[in-house]
Amino acid sequence: MPNNRWQRWCWRVGKTILVLLTTLVLLLAYATYAEHQAEQRAQAFCRPLTPGMDSTHLAEEAILQGAQPRQTRWFQREQGDALLYATFTGMSPFSRHICRITARQGRLVTAELTYLD
Repeated sequence: MPNNRWQRWCWRVGKTILVLLTTLVLLLAYATYAEHQAEQRAQAFCRPLTPGMDSTHLAEEAILQGAQPRQTRWFQREQGDALLYATFTGMSPFSRHICRITARQGRLVTAELTYLD
């Protein structure tokens, strides 16, 4: 342990900087992990979807697989199509991995992965 006043001050500042850097590294590690997990969940949900399959329960299935309930919604288009944005959030709220689904008359037409940051 340092003896004089200057050494004690440097010791405290050094410990503070070390804590801040450690916190920053942990935050970046979590952000990387969260992004990877969100991307994996979106791909796992979107890949097995095939045109012509029943689309009535896809929103519920997406939520069960980790999609955000507030952001996973069906939207009706004027052309008669329905759009589902199954949103898997990474480092919230900054990134969204989305499986964009188009359905017509209860049948899946397209499913594609998109990314929104």
